[in-house]
Amino acid sequence: MEERYALRGPGVNYFQTWSPEETMDRIGEADVFVVSGFWDNALLERASKLKYIQSIG
Repeated sequence: MEERYALRGPGVNYFQTWSPEETMDRIGEADVFVVSGFWDNALLERASKLKYIQSIG
């Protein structure tokens, strides 16, 4: 997904994580969080900058 997004040249900073542990470590950097495949309410405790969540199936 990250490669496809990069091709669009969105002009914003973004990153992709590959595991729940990596997501937990980096969620504090995110303003927007697009999640697919897992959710953990503990993410919200570390997401101090988060403004928007999109959950996709």
